[in-house]
Amino acid sequence: MPFEFTFSRITDDDGEVTHVAGVGRDVRERAAREQAVATLHETTRALITAETPRDVFEHAVAAADSLLGLSRTAFYRWDGDERALVAAAGDGALDDLPVLGDDSPVWAAFVAEETHTVAAADVFDGLETLVMSVGSHGVLVAGSEADGFNDVDVTVLEVLAATVASAVNAVERKEALVTGGDVEVAFRVPDATGPVSAMARRTGATFDLEEVVSKDDGSWLVYVAAADIDPASVSAAADALVSVESADVFDADSECALGGLVVSEFPAVDVLAAHGASVQSLAATPQELEVSVTVPRTRSVRALVAACEERLPGIELVRRSQRASQPAVLVESLTEKQRTALKTAYEHGFFSWPREHTGEEVASAMGVSAPTFHQHLRKALGTVFAEAFGEHAGLND
Repeated sequence: MPFEFTFSRITDDDGEVTHVAGVGRDVRERAAREQAVATLHETTRALITAETPRDVFEHAVAAADSLLGLSRTAFYRWDGDERALVAAAGDGALDDLPVLGDDSPVWAAFVAEETHTVAAADVFDGLETLVMSVGSHGVLVAGSEADGFNDVDVTVLEVLAATVASAVNAVERKEALVTGGDVEVAFRVPDATGPVSAMARRTGATFDLEEVVSKDDGSWLVYVAAADIDPASVSAAADALVSVESADVFDADSECALGGLVVSEFPAVDVLAAHGASVQSLAATPQELEVSVTVPRTRSVRALVAACEERLPGIELVRRSQRASQPAVLVESLTEKQRTALKTAYEHGFFSWPREHTGEEVASAMGVSAPTFHQHLRKALGTVFAEAFGEHAGLND
């Protein structure tokens, strides 16, 4: 039985040790958690190397059962056509698992993207049910007997759910490399909420989103630009908003104010990022918010639109078009190392918005040093750009 002991010496007036006092603590639960998480890391390789989303889901269900010995486990995937959660993998017959709509207690965990313990008799009758969000992909549903779930179970399932989300993203990127043809979608949101739209209404100016970065604490670092406006007015508008935690605004060239904001809430960005959309442009005027995004072919545009309609009241779909795939010749002239660096970076979300993995993490996945990865990546990008735009395109235009 694993115990952790802490001892202290007790001395007399002369400094001589007369007694030793000790405290023992049962660390079985902590040891079990550490062992489970260590075993889970071994499962990660199978998830990341899966060929299809279904493979990922089936690996996840098997891992949950083997790690925790659960009574029942299933993965429900969001189906944009059905507008419901549909069983995609399970440790029993899928036909026995119902389709879950917004009247199911499981739905709340999916929409909130949180962990919920629910009495979901519609999934596993008679079992306490834990629902783990897997982002926009769906939920992992685990059923346990009367003893329920302890802290170890919850920790392991949360790590597993996060790994599943990353693995599905990687699979979809691999498929996108083959199929190509992302979808371009443009939205308009009249009287939009959110910090940038609120600043536009307060100042009467138009704000263009320059860049946005996801922070570890769930907030967003947002860079915006506005023309023909006093930076002091931008600062005052930002300071008046509860969702803006801090603001650094300066006059870039006497004609354009640039601002770096840390915001706790950004509804438009939240919903777009959750569905794999990459923002191409975002402009907030006093009247409306205009957003243009690209959606990978492997992601459901219908699901994205449905989520936007739920999160952003009054949103209008302005345009939807298919982007042409880039010809394979762009990568034919790359060396094997350059091609590997470019492909691995793409599959790990290095170019995503917000970035999902750092250069150091991608380098680790390749088994090379970070400087080596960046060197191969720079050369690969230089070659691709030269093929796409011409070696000296634009220099003499």
